[in-house]
Amino acid sequence: MGFTVGTFVTNMVFGSLIFCVSAAFLGRQESVNKRTLQAVSVCMVLGIVRMLVPVEFFFFRTVGVPVILPYMHTLLKIPLFGGYMNLKELLVLVWVAGSLVKGWKILHKYRNLKKILTAAPVVQSREITQILSEMHLNGQNIRIVKQEGIFPCIAGLRQPVVLLPDMDLSREEMSYILKHELLHYTHHHLWFKMAGELMGILYWWNPIIVILQRQITFITEIKDDMVLTSSMEELQKVKYSQCLVRVAKETGNGKAEFFLGLVENGAGMLKKRILFILGGNGKNKRNGFAVVLLVLALVSNWLIFEPRYPIPAEYQTYDDLKDFVNGVMYKRLFNLSTGEWASDWMRA
Repeated sequence: MGFTVGTFVTNMVFGSLIFCVSAAFLGRQESVNKRTLQAVSVCMVLGIVRMLVPVEFFFFRTVGVPVILPYMHTLLKIPLFGGYMNLKELLVLVWVAGSLVKGWKILHKYRNLKKILTAAPVVQSREITQILSEMHLNGQNIRIVKQEGIFPCIAGLRQPVVLLPDMDLSREEMSYILKHELLHYTHHHLWFKMAGELMGILYWWNPIIVILQRQITFITEIKDDMVLTSSMEELQKVKYSQCLVRVAKETGNGKAEFFLGLVENGAGMLKKRILFILGGNGKNKRNGFAVVLLVLALVSNWLIFEPRYPIPAEYQTYDDLKDFVNGVMYKRLFNLSTGEWASDWMRA
């Protein structure tokens, strides 16, 4: 197990490509169904893991790249006062500072959310007890609270809290909302959501992470919609869609870091969800995006691209002069002009 700049760059590039292809794939309604959603989710998780843990394992294969990568080190050095300044340390400093600021902002929002959850009044009714019983969640430490000015959502990884809007809801609407939010808990979607927020903290400078976070929300919401409406008649699906629209109009919608909401991320995503609910699942057919996504996921967990530096004319190598360093074969360079061995080794 090891870490190099090449490992980091490879994981970042392939992870970003996975997220972009996933977004393009999910944008095609005719391609989205239960099976493809599961496949996209697995590929996205692989991309997240590789970017959060950018190390090289023993089963990885290293590929030397003679273009672009060897010159990145040179580009990071700029002339200054007769010498050179390495920008790598400065970039790392800016990166860490940005992550700390981003993390502090999210922590501040988390504290505000915790205050809201603590102060919100608990809602108890026969209908709520029956819904919990239907979902086999009796005895679970789940709080149902009501809060004005917020859309229905669920928060809390270990002790979930469902927030209901302060609006008049019919028993049918209450059932739709509660079941949808509780499905996030039973499907462990909040862990997926938190992974996306962690990516936003660490890779705050990468605009692709915003796409990733939106796709995480879309996948989790569609999955719950799919489970909830799978046994519904067409009229019930229409009523469920009308419930989504009504809640969005009366409570508004937006983005949240620590919870998953019924109508999160705006009208565009809500429209896609309703079209999917009323239009049904996509057909199982071949799709180029799925093939590309699978290839990217496999490559990102197998290959590592490292810079391959050209050997100067005055140097040569001897195949019998090799050494193992941390399990990697290296060659020694010999300077023909000076008759001395070079201090550096190159990867064989």
